[in-house]
Amino acid sequence: MIYFLIHSNDLESKEALEIVAESHKEAMGKGIFGTPTIEFEDGNSVFLKTFTPPESDSKKFYESLKVLSYNNTYFGEKTSTTMAKTTFIMINELIEKYSKVDYENLKVVFTHSSFINENQNDNNISSNERLEYLGDSVISYIVSIYLYSEYPTLPEGDLSKIRSEIVNQNSLAEVARELEFGKYLILGKGEEKNNGRDKNSNLCNLFEAIIGYFSIKIGLEETSKLFINIFKDKINFLISEKAYFDPKSLLQEKLQDQNIDLPIYKSIKNKNGHFKVSLYIKNTLYAEAVGKRKIDAEKEAAK
Repeated sequence: MIYFLIHSNDLESKEALEIVAESHKEAMGKGIFGTPTIEFEDGNSVFLKTFTPPESDSKKFYESLKVLSYNNTYFGEKTSTTMAKTTFIMINELIEKYSKVDYENLKVVFTHSSFINENQNDNNISSNERLEYLGDSVISYIVSIYLYSEYPTLPEGDLSKIRSEIVNQNSLAEVARELEFGKYLILGKGEEKNNGRDKNSNLCNLFEAIIGYFSIKIGLEETSKLFINIFKDKINFLISEKAYFDPKSLLQEKLQDQNIDLPIYKSIKNKNGHFKVSLYIKNTLYAEAVGKRKIDAEKEAAK
């Protein structure tokens, strides 16, 4: 399947379909390989999808697409990475759109509880905590149903571990940071001084609040598409590399597959209270690591 992005200030969906249809004809000279259908649209952006061309013609097809354009509109093959970047654009466009038509409610999305605590006499403002609560549930649902549907052979334990890798605080905060959401946060003076705009907890909560807000405004289905487009690469990596396994468990599994004795972890506690762990396999030192807790040092060594 091939995905196309049509992005233009004056492009209508019907026209976009006609453009892609014509591009197929120009690229291959053999007509259309499948009628393009709209997968997602909002504002000035339209995602389309169509069938993959025959293997024998695919190279020529892709090369031709690189030079096709119409009214400064770009369209070409969409990988999950570029789709994630384009989704960032779409999210920012949605925020810009609702800042004009739904400003008061959107303002709540970015309002941290610290601001409320310092302005308790103002009854007209609310924090994003309720939207954060909603977004947390929405995200868990989106990831759960995606993993369940796309990976029918994975057991429940694996599905839970993968979901945890996606929905944890660091993961969501990283996306919020890439989207530069921190600069929009409405913080109390104390939180502002304590680097609140870049705290993982604040950015994670903000991202959850935005997803909660989107689920109300554009619906769960469209919100799900945005979210999965962002995290699809990470999900694929976690599954293909089994990166969701505990490093110690993954190492043990690999050694067992090769009929090698299980690793031995030897630890000493340093003067600063941290632990230094040495990992031995068949009496050979393979790795060393330091951590605040012994288990952390062992996991780091196992990596």
